Parts: sequence; structure tokens; C-alpha cells
Amino acid sequence: MINTHPFVIASGCGVDKMALELDYEEERLGVTIPNVYAKIARASFDNMENDEGVNVSYTVKLYKNEEAKEEGEHPFGGKSFRTTLNIGNAKTQHNLLKQCYLHLKEQDGFTDAIDS
Repeated sequence: MINTHPFVIASGCGVDKMALELDYEEERLGVTIPNVYAKIARASFDNMENDEGVNVSYTVKLYKNEEAKEEGEHPFGGKSFRTTLNIGNAKTQHNLLKQCYLHLKEQDGFTDAIDS
């Protein structure tokens, strides 16, 4: 049995303002949407360590802009990603959420995103 642990990133837990803003290319429609607000909404990890760290899956919700998110509008889309949580040096490693955002900024379509 694989042991996974989901996390729901909830408001009030110190990560409300962590998000990215970008000009998002919507492939299905062939358009670029400016000022999209991308926020990690869910993360889970596989508790079975490999040689490099802990496997992490996370989901990013996409909103038309930050104001839409703040006003409670539903996201227009989302994407899921996988990465490995660096657990090698506890003094210098970033927390789970920060490592997911750093990984996200390396993915196609998110490399020009700015911290929000």
C-alpha cells in the first residue's frame, strides 16, 4: 500500500499571498490571457522516500486575475504536476509549498511568471 498524504492549502495558514501571475497561453482556444493568477490549491506526497527525496504531486488553479480569486470566482482551469521534495539539508531547504512554486516556475508556460 502506498502511503500518501494530501494537503489542502487553506486560507489563514500563512500562504494566502503565495501565488504567481503570468500571461497564460490557453492552448485549447489559441489565445493568451493576461494577468492570470495561478495558485497551488492542493499538494500530496508519497511518504516512501526515494534516493532524491519525497515524491510530491500538486494542483494549480488558474483564475482570470487576482481580483477574481479574491472575490470568490471559480477558476477557469487547472493543471497538475509532480516533483521531488528536497529533504537533503534541513537548514537550507524550502518548505513543501515553496518548492512546488519553484518547480512550477520551471514548467512550460510558467517560466515568465512572477511572484504575487
